[in-house]
Amino acid sequence: MAPPADRRRMTRRTILKTLAAGGLCAALPRAASAAPEGGDSAWRAAVTAWLQRLLRPDGGYAWPDQPDAHLTPTFAAIGCYRCLGL
Repeated sequence: MAPPADRRRMTRRTILKTLAAGGLCAALPRAASAAPEGGDSAWRAAVTAWLQRLLRPDGGYAWPDQPDAHLTPTFAAIGCYRCLGL
């Protein structure tokens, strides 16, 4: 059974609470187990190599079909490096 229509609607308050929770989680320090020092596995090396292929000469990152760096892939690459602890 589907929830009432008013519960499925995304309100401004819900969006603000979600963004605040995301900001809080981003500000908290990471657990040591989330990005262990050393112990690089094959998938970490593969992801890092893929990210390096997205690096452009102007210092940013771009998707494979883009010749110049763009803001969105640059933010995505920075987030990936942060998650990997690099």
